[in-house]
Amino acid sequence: MCTICGGGYVVHTPVEHGYFFEPCPQCGEQPQEEHDKEFAELYKRLDEAEARSKEKHSA
Repeated sequence: MCTICGGGYVVHTPVEHGYFFEPCPQCGEQPQEEHDKEFAELYKRLDEAEARSKEKHSA
């Protein structure tokens, strides 16, 4: 695992009013396949949460 980004492909640099996000200089940008997989899992969890919310409010 990368010692700079911890395997997240992103480095967070503190600036005056927050953080600046940039690709890790050692790992580079996240491969597109990993990005697509990560977002597919996120959208699946969001859809499941929305379905649970609809069930809860319709009862």
